[in-house]
Amino acid sequence: MLIAAIPATSHAAPTQGQIEQLYNEGDTKNSAGDFKGAADAWGRLLVLLPEEQANLATRENLLLNILDAYLNAYLRMPGPDGKKDIEHLREGKTTFELYLKQYRAVYGSGRAISAAVQQKADELNAALAKAEDELKGGGATKPDTTPDPKPDNGGTKPDQQPVVLQSENNGIGLIVGGSITAALGFGALGMLIAGAVGAPRAETDYELAQAEATMLCPSFPNTCSGISAQDQARIDTLQNDLDDADRRGKTANALTIAGAVLTPVLLGAGAAMLAIGIKRNRASHNARSPVSLAPALGRGFAGLSLSGRF
Repeated sequence: MLIAAIPATSHAAPTQGQIEQLYNEGDTKNSAGDFKGAADAWGRLLVLLPEEQANLATRENLLLNILDAYLNAYLRMPGPDGKKDIEHLREGKTTFELYLKQYRAVYGSGRAISAAVQQKADELNAALAKAEDELKGGGATKPDTTPDPKPDNGGTKPDQQPVVLQSENNGIGLIVGGSITAALGFGALGMLIAGAVGAPRAETDYELAQAEATMLCPSFPNTCSGISAQDQARIDTLQNDLDDADRRGKTANALTIAGAVLTPVLLGAGAAMLAIGIKRNRASHNARSPVSLAPALGRGFAGLSLSGRF
């Protein structure tokens, strides 16, 4: 999920505060049983969010909430005469028709709306058709007293905050993943360099310690005899130096091998992901902002710097 922000547009876009205020207002009224008030609050939010790819998921979820609220208002909120108020369903239909008009204006008539939206619209239209038949036949339309159904938010939890999503196919995921993979590749390159530098140093330290110990005790590393306590102490110190040099050498060799194996794999995979991601990002007509990459170098680290608004 990736956290998403409201993209900057040429017109006055709603702030995150406005979005949260209107959504919370509708959620509070919906929980209190004021379904008409909930539909009105969510409807104002739907008007504020322009129909575009970045707002697609948010507008769909809002519409599902609104239509569900109008259905509940019809079933649970009687009019002054104590009967169901068909105007709730008619307002819901009007809201859906406006949504559909804006949707087709942006995406064209060839692109279908989501299955969840179509299902909820069919449910509202069926309820409206039944209510109109009852009015024509003079049938009673008293409020339904069955327990309130849980709001259908298109698969989302009722208390979920609306989120403005970026285009699902704009390459951002590949760019982020490629940047991380490439950064790991630079880390592996650092391992390779550290190993290549550390191995010769460890070998040199080992040879110097061994040469000095042999001078003090020609039979080294076997037991030395006839040497002073001072020389024996020095030999013990040299033995520790030899063990340390041997340990550093093995570590450096392991780093060299690991770096040599991982560097081309990670850098290659990262470069491929970045190339595909950037290509998709540039091709996406709904991209909200450019993405730029630059090397990041410093004392003790190397990698890539990824900048842009997501």
